Amino acid sequence: MAFSSAAVAGLAGANIAIFNVIASADADTGGTVTHGLTLPGGVAIPAPASILAIAVPIVQTTAALSLWAVTGKSATTITLTKATTTGSGGAAAQLFLIVILPHTIIQ
Repeated sequence: MAFSSAAVAGLAGANIAIFNVIASADADTGGTVTHGLTLPGGVAIPAPASILAIAVPIVQTTAALSLWAVTGKSATTITLTKATTTGSGGAAAQLFLIVILPHTIIQ
């Protein structure tokens, strides 16, 4: 199974997207989040290396047990993986996924 994610309303911008990540079962060991970010003018991101993705625990006890990690980036998605099959089972978001593009001056 994969986890679910939802954009956090009101916190998105031209260079940033924030998502709640929910793993409702211990077997939810990973998946991808489509970030939807582009360069000015709707130009696709040429190199995923220019994307910064940070997983920040919200519920420390469950997120820490799950050992979440950002394990992949592409021009359109971020891959998250849990190192263990424990610590899930909550209906609330376990972590924020913050996806940031560098400022256009340095792109």
